[in-house]
Amino acid sequence: MPPSRKGGWALKLTLHGGTVACDVIGDGPPLLFLNGLGMPRSGWSRVVASLKSPCRAILVDPPGSGESDDPRGPLSIASLADDASRLLEALAVGEVFLAGTSMGGFVALEMARRHRHRTRGMVLFCTPSRLDGWGRFQIETWLKLRREGASPESLIRLQLAATLSSSLFDRLATVEAMVAFFVDHQEELGQSDGAFVAQAQACLDFDGGPFLGDIDCPALVVAGGADRMVPPAQAEALHRGLRRSRFLLLPDGGHALAVTESAAMAAAIDSLLAAS
Repeated sequence: MPPSRKGGWALKLTLHGGTVACDVIGDGPPLLFLNGLGMPRSGWSRVVASLKSPCRAILVDPPGSGESDDPRGPLSIASLADDASRLLEALAVGEVFLAGTSMGGFVALEMARRHRHRTRGMVLFCTPSRLDGWGRFQIETWLKLRREGASPESLIRLQLAATLSSSLFDRLATVEAMVAFFVDHQEELGQSDGAFVAQAQACLDFDGGPFLGDIDCPALVVAGGADRMVPPAQAEALHRGLRRSRFLLLPDGGHALAVTESAAMAAAIDSLLAAS
């Protein structure tokens, strides 16, 4: 295993016919990070750096993200959860804590249902039980624009407009710098159209409502007060549907918490690790 740039180990594993890239960092209870739509594993770097609790952080690019291969066909949230379980098996890891944001929160819910023997607890950031309202409309719009061949910069601008908290746009130079960064790093941070479509459709198809009451592991549901993709009321409804859940509101947070609220995300994860 070659060393990662983050002080741990970088691996590429062949799972289910495709190559999956991951990093394993630190020592302690295993903690698997599950990414949002289009998010590479590097998107968690500031969160991991802010953690106070010792842990063995496992960061992975799901099919179609970062350095992992594009999916060879349609994806589902259930298949992504099964892939995550296969990854843990390949790493000889048994039980883990889960930290998932948005799409990754959906995957965490499926992990807790389908692979409950592996799930010690989970933190769910910006996660509803299913996509509805503004969030659903936004993803359907991004899908349409991808299929119509919109430019990467146009898509980046639309996605930042939907996922950053509106207060950040009082500093337009900061937002423009983010746009420029993502445009300049498309090779390592971007996705093919097919990969984005597969992940986005998996999100649109998911509905965790019918099985929330069957999930028995401890959960912390974290909402951003300025999140339009998943308004706090939707995240709170998820919290109420889970049997062993706590709820935390980050008043100024938008949907892209890993960009603007990494320290608060780390503190939420620390609280779950400390309570378990």
